[in-house]
Amino acid sequence: MELFRHELYKVFCRKTVWIGLLFVIILVCFSSYMQASQLTNTYGNMREYYNNLYKGKEGSVSDSLKQAAKSWIEKNGENYQAKFITNQTSVQENREYGFYSQVLNPDYLTKNTQDEIAKLKNDTKTANSSYNVSKDNSQIKILQNLQAPGLYFTLSLLNDLDFPEGLGFVVMGILVLLGISPVFSDEYSSNADSLILSSKKGRRSVVTAKILSTTVYCVFVAAIVLLMYSSVQAAVLGIQGLNAPLQLGFINSPYSLTFGGYLALQGSLCAVACVFFGMLVLLVSSVSSNVLIPFFICGFLFASTAFIKSIGTAVPQALITFSDFSYTELMRVKGLVESFKAYDILGHPVLYLNLILISYFMITAVLIFLTYRIFHCRQVK
Repeated sequence: MELFRHELYKVFCRKTVWIGLLFVIILVCFSSYMQASQLTNTYGNMREYYNNLYKGKEGSVSDSLKQAAKSWIEKNGENYQAKFITNQTSVQENREYGFYSQVLNPDYLTKNTQDEIAKLKNDTKTANSSYNVSKDNSQIKILQNLQAPGLYFTLSLLNDLDFPEGLGFVVMGILVLLGISPVFSDEYSSNADSLILSSKKGRRSVVTAKILSTTVYCVFVAAIVLLMYSSVQAAVLGIQGLNAPLQLGFINSPYSLTFGGYLALQGSLCAVACVFFGMLVLLVSSVSSNVLIPFFICGFLFASTAFIKSIGTAVPQALITFSDFSYTELMRVKGLVESFKAYDILGHPVLYLNLILISYFMITAVLIFLTYRIFHCRQVK
């Protein structure tokens, strides 16, 4: 335990880590405030918006409210859209249009789900392989178990859903690189490793302490980045809508989650992805005497997969698949849950999220084994 605390202290006492943390916190908070301000400029005070139009009406939508929404859209919809294009709408008009549009949204979502189930059932009759039948049946079962859509106030949480996909994964990756790249490399470059190797705690216990400190630091990185962003969002916009079904944010998501459940999953996956990426950086650091080597090698891998993803279909399918199963995609979270996606594993459909997690648990186990092995061989020398 004492060795672990010492290694953790060494990670957190580096000036580059604190400079990076300070810069990231300022950047994230500023970005969060600006994005929240865009919503308040359009809809005014969000708590007031919720209390005036949504409070007491959430959940199943009554027929009278649906009729009122249809009447408002028929009467004011075209005029509102024409004014919106020229930025001439008032806050009250924006609120009313957003509210009445959401009143009609559950019927659309229900019809969309029913149409998808009917299409999948038809596909099972003409499927040319047992795998396709199994995949379609799996998707049908998932769709049938989704929470019934209704009226919920979700504007205050939409930015939180999208944050890791944009700025979030970038700053988390940078902080992991800054903190973990020097873990072994600093000791090699200063010849401090000779002292470690000659001590009675110079073998497995040192590597174990470094792995544990890497894990704690990476979880801290994910937590501080997400909490800073969400805290500003909550302070400006509120936290209404945590019980809304995820399909109001991701219409094609196969997961029966609420917004609150998704945000908890998002935080967990970001933390796990940071740990997985941190173990890769730790391995490269264990064979590098220059701290810049793990920083740039792992940084290039991190950035290249994100770049491939941004290009889309303009690259070969092999590169797209490589990008789909990358650290960046796991850290961004959204692509793992926004639509039904499964892979054929020995004739059985395995959901994308499950497969990428299983893959990276196995990869990370290998990385940890190699880190132990490399440091052990260094000691033998």
